[in-house]
Amino acid sequence: AESSSAEESDIFKEIVKQLALTYGMRQAFIACINKNDRTVADTLAAWADDDFMENFSYEVEGTPCQNVTHQSEMCFYPDNLQELFPKDHLLVEMEAVSYVGLPLISSHGEVLGLIAIVNDKPMELHPHQVRLLSSLAARASVEIERREADAKLKLSARVFSEAHEGIFITYPDGTIMDIN
Repeated sequence: AESSSAEESDIFKEIVKQLALTYGMRQAFIACINKNDRTVADTLAAWADDDFMENFSYEVEGTPCQNVTHQSEMCFYPDNLQELFPKDHLLVEMEAVSYVGLPLISSHGEVLGLIAIVNDKPMELHPHQVRLLSSLAARASVEIERREADAKLKLSARVFSEAHEGIFITYPDGTIMDIN
């Protein structure tokens, strides 16, 4: 597992890059369900045609991603993807023919988003690929939760340090741990 801050900030990019290159896929991405609008997914990292893409947001309704996030399980479409999802115009832009996606599940069982690979030709899916995708989905889920916990911790620390009222933090025995 990565541990330095530079590596942590790029972990999602590294995952999509290695996933696409390892399996010869045209695209790979990791996306989170938008907290304010659960019909939208926001990419955290996207790889296409041997390079990173700018992150983007998209409507999940009528897409293979909707099936992944609503069914909370892997969805695999080995061929004819555009015909299966005719309302998904992004698939046309991507020249997508095949797709596999897995949900990113929190430690509380909530769907956080998904990880997916897309190709411009039919795809075969082997057991070792499923294991790798599952492992990377778990790693991405943990990283999303870690970042969310870190953001909450930073907010709490800021509130504590910037409060105009005196705040005492004590241990259960009453000993003072900290004062703002």
